[in-house]
Amino acid sequence: MTRVNTQNFDNTRNYLDYVKMLIPYLIGDDFSTKLKWAIAFFVIVASISLGLGVPLILKHLINVLSNTETQSYQIMFLLVLIYGAGWFLHQGMINLCRILMWPVGERAVKNICLDILSHLLRLSTDFHLNRKTGAITSAIEKVQYNLIDSFWGLLFLVLPTIIELFLSTFVLWKLCGFWYGFILLTMFIVFVIISFKGNQWSLVAQAESNKEHAQSSSTILDILLNNATVKYFNNEEYEYDRCNKILSKREKLVSKAVIHCELARILQLLTIGTGLTILMFLAGYEGLHGNIDVSDFILINTYVLQFITPLSFFGLIFSNSWQAFVNLESALSLLEIDDIMHDDPKATSLLKGSRKITFENVSFSYSNHRPILHNVTFTLLAKEKTAIVGLSGAGKSTIASLLFRLYDPTQGKILIDSQDVKYIKQKEIQRIIGVIPQDIVLFNTTLYENILYGNPNASKSEVVRVCEICHLTSLIKQLPSGLETVVGERGLKISGGEKQRIGIARALLKKPEIFILDEATSSLDSKTEKLIQQDIEAATKGVTTLIIAHRLQTIVNCKRIIVLEAGQIAEQGNHEELIKKKGIYAAMWERQKSEK
Repeated sequence: MTRVNTQNFDNTRNYLDYVKMLIPYLIGDDFSTKLKWAIAFFVIVASISLGLGVPLILKHLINVLSNTETQSYQIMFLLVLIYGAGWFLHQGMINLCRILMWPVGERAVKNICLDILSHLLRLSTDFHLNRKTGAITSAIEKVQYNLIDSFWGLLFLVLPTIIELFLSTFVLWKLCGFWYGFILLTMFIVFVIISFKGNQWSLVAQAESNKEHAQSSSTILDILLNNATVKYFNNEEYEYDRCNKILSKREKLVSKAVIHCELARILQLLTIGTGLTILMFLAGYEGLHGNIDVSDFILINTYVLQFITPLSFFGLIFSNSWQAFVNLESALSLLEIDDIMHDDPKATSLLKGSRKITFENVSFSYSNHRPILHNVTFTLLAKEKTAIVGLSGAGKSTIASLLFRLYDPTQGKILIDSQDVKYIKQKEIQRIIGVIPQDIVLFNTTLYENILYGNPNASKSEVVRVCEICHLTSLIKQLPSGLETVVGERGLKISGGEKQRIGIARALLKKPEIFILDEATSSLDSKTEKLIQQDIEAATKGVTTLIIAHRLQTIVNCKRIIVLEAGQIAEQGNHEELIKKKGIYAAMWERQKSEK
């Protein structure tokens, strides 16, 4: 299993790379989505054709009305009918595209969010220890709000407008002369240059404001999650000031980006107004000299006015679409973080066995400057309890993390029934291990769903059975809605001892073949600890169990106790043997006895 160093998830890259990432989500794999795309492009082509044709129909209608010799009620009625139908269809095509493609965009949003979540869940423990949760949730939130704007604006409004305007330039050139097409094209080119320069002008401020927005979201979330700590130290004003600084910085950056966008928009409107004035002056001049007739003047005016409105919104749409795409960057870049514990290409399934576990000369360090374990060798006997004790920082929890495959050893190997875990699929190992940590974190949902989380496929009768084993029935009876009671964020509505029982029940429902108890009762009072210990005894009976303990009285019955000191095994044996040695374990025992 290999790991790649964590990358910063808000790195700026070439936007073309992100377009390539988006295309598979937008195109989809199913035939119906591809058919919708084909129909949408046909509709766009039809809309562009109608946009070009409607002014020409109006020109013919004016010619019919102006020529008394060719006036015909039937021809006039037919042209008016065609003109009205053409205008309606031209305008309605955009709505048809929205009907067709909006579900495609929403499905892309769903799939991107699911892929980001799936990817995040696969990332290493290192990433999750260093992550900023608020920044990540803010990035994912931006996908839901910005993908449609970016996708819809650029693809179905900006690009068709550009195509239609170039074709209109060609039509005016052919029908009315070179200068009309040239002026319209020049106006558009200047407009686009201003749009691009204006966006580049504000992009830096926009990207910086996004980072500050993510920072403010992360800080506020952190404060809310740790509100009790804030109260304990009377730091409400301190946190208010801290958020005020971050939000003030964001305020300035957002204002700067908006001001730049609005200044660019003023220049865009000036370009349109100048071009419109020049075109109308030229058409009026040639009309007075008889070079064009009234229908030609109206044709020119209609083409110009037809594109003035979308062109005036073009800059705003382009700017919003581009900024939406900038907002997507931080979310899409999450998919590029490759800090994943990849299975070895030779990895196989875990074979059936008694679940004897062996550590052979295992060394591990989180970094080159922080060695944790040094040549550790020991065996966890199958279906028996083995305890690991030692002072804080000795490496006890690291051993549990290595066994659960959260990390790989720097040196040495770990065996489960003679199989090297390095060549076992990670999910296979984690499937058979049940962990009861010191801090049981519950989801903000019902008690039933929190216990069921240990095995989502378990029946209600199985949930009830593990509740009985863990002595949760009295708690369930006291709760207003029984098993359907919502336990609150992180289970704050439940006491520490009750949460610990729920954690044991959840692990027991998983039906593990190996148990890891990582100081599972150290945060409880002695009376509750004794009651929980009975639940643990019942839950782990006949199962290979690794107990990481701080309070030695909880592990005196273990057949083997391993004493760690500075990442090495200092002593091992049963309780009586270690007491007789009068070494580290005996000193810890005497110290804890005197503290009672």
